[in-house]
Amino acid sequence: MTASPATEVGDASRLRHQLVQQLHAHNHIRSAAVEHAFRTVPRHVFAPEVPLPVSYADDIVPTCHDDGTITGSISAPWLQAEALACLIREAQEEAGLRIERRDVELVHVVHHIDRAGDRPRMGLFFRARAWSGEPELREPDKCTQWKFWDPAALPDDLVPYTRIAIEGIKNGELYSETGWPA
Repeated sequence: MTASPATEVGDASRLRHQLVQQLHAHNHIRSAAVEHAFRTVPRHVFAPEVPLPVSYADDIVPTCHDDGTITGSISAPWLQAEALACLIREAQEEAGLRIERRDVELVHVVHHIDRAGDRPRMGLFFRARAWSGEPELREPDKCTQWKFWDPAALPDDLVPYTRIAIEGIKNGELYSETGWPA
């Protein structure tokens, strides 16, 4: 007998809540933004073949195997929490923004592959509720300008996964994938 989708969602929510409590207890979650990410991004969708309790354990989750050798995995949650906190700080610094952690909300995650053969990447998209300073372009070789755009009138040359994230945010979706083989 398999669990109903409603039961699985409830179980995932309960396990996610327990994981957040454990990460707090070990001081791996130290900001509202990181806590929000762990409470809202469904970890189990990154490992659909793995039982829910394994997905939400504070350990790596092997996802790919080749002749008994692990060739892919999801990082341990404690490491993801630490990395996410660093990413938030770096993104703020690179953008020239001074954002307090309580003013940042993770609103979308895109798991994407740009081209066949490329390594998968994660795009994390945050909503800043407040900030001070002006955005500053620090990678002119990768980005043409910093500008606030109307979501209904985005530029044609927008990075494709960014367009997907904006659509997901407009639709209230927390997660999307692109570029993966069907």
